[in-house]
Amino acid sequence: MTKRLVTWCLLAGLTPGVAGAQTAARPAERLSLEQAVQLAVAHNRQLGSARLQMASADDQIAIARTRRLPVFSTEAQASQLLSPVSFSFPAGSFGAFPATGPIPSTDTTIKVPRQPTVYVQSSVSQPLTQLIKANIGIASAVTGRELEGERARATQLTVVNNVKRLYFAILQTQSALAATEQAIELYRELDRTLQVRVMQRVALRSDALDVQYRLAQEQFSLTSRHNTLASQKEQLNQLLGRDVTTPIELLDISTMSALDVDLPSSQIYEIGGPERLSYLDLMRTYADVHDLTRFFVPVPVLPGVDLWQRALERVAPEQLTVWLRLVDSLRNDTTVQDDTALAAFPDVRPRPVVEALRAAA
Repeated sequence: MTKRLVTWCLLAGLTPGVAGAQTAARPAERLSLEQAVQLAVAHNRQLGSARLQMASADDQIAIARTRRLPVFSTEAQASQLLSPVSFSFPAGSFGAFPATGPIPSTDTTIKVPRQPTVYVQSSVSQPLTQLIKANIGIASAVTGRELEGERARATQLTVVNNVKRLYFAILQTQSALAATEQAIELYRELDRTLQVRVMQRVALRSDALDVQYRLAQEQFSLTSRHNTLASQKEQLNQLLGRDVTTPIELLDISTMSALDVDLPSSQIYEIGGPERLSYLDLMRTYADVHDLTRFFVPVPVLPGVDLWQRALERVAPEQLTVWLRLVDSLRNDTTVQDDTALAAFPDVRPRPVVEALRAAA
């Protein structure tokens, strides 16, 4: 009995270590959006295939250019008899003539010895009449290379767009997961409270069932979003050219501090028209452009916000907040003090007020 008890204790002590060794997961890699795009551009399979097509197009250009060069050809043949060959001709085999006598005059034997025979033939040809066709072929190959380059560029843009779309979709799903988990905690606490209140007969049983139903819905949503998140991460890993089961963790853009921003490269541009007008001049110009008759009454003192609010509540109550902010902005001058935008954007030129009003009409 003691031995059996010791055996069970040893097994119980080893089981957690074995289970921990089997379930140990790889640490998740933290990826920023920039890192994800760089990995996709470097390792995406579609981009790799597009680059191979470009390399093949380069080879086709090199092949087409070789057709303009001279062609050197050399052929060599070697032969040898397997056994000696001999021919025998008896005397007078070809006839006997009075002037010469029998041909041949004696028995004759001709033998061919077993010796190697080598034939070598060399030639040089330069295409002349085919040069035009060769040049057209080169131009066609160059065009094909440019076409493959544009296809590779389009593939890269598509991959980068898909990576960014998936990256933000994963962040959105993670935010939805966090919200769902908080909702589950809320409904659990609410369910616990309602159970107590139902037992105290101060709440209806239907209210508790409604909370339990909503809790079940949120738990189902949590499971669905977990599955959606796993699928999105697999798709992102596939775009990055990696194993789809590689664990990843994305950096939430909302958690980036101001220190992560390259402040020296940031700049504020002031944009405005070439004219400086008062608000009254702007209203008069608008009336002139649109052929409107308007009368303006100068007010020496700008009324307070309360007076404007009471007046605007009668005219446009649904846009009261917007109108109050516009009225309050009349206290400040909105003129351009820095013309850096004109140098930074030389192709963009501000329009005069009259031209801008007519274009907007």
